Amino acid sequence: MSAAAEVIEIDTPRGTARVHLHDADEAGAAVVMSHGAGGGVEALDLVAATEAGLAEGVTVALSAGSKR
Repeated sequence: MSAAAEVIEIDTPRGTARVHLHDADEAGAAVVMSHGAGGGVEALDLVAATEAGLAEGVTVALSAGSKR
């Protein structure tokens, strides 16, 4: 991916969620996406969507699941 992600952890009622945050320069919007079962934040569709979003000035957060 074109921008390095900051990995943050967020406490939720179902455990701690790991989020890979890709900040766009001067973002005017943001989107949160997650993978399906068996996928990961490196899935080709999420990589393509992240790159497209960043190219359009959209910050992208990818959910990497949760730790229980």
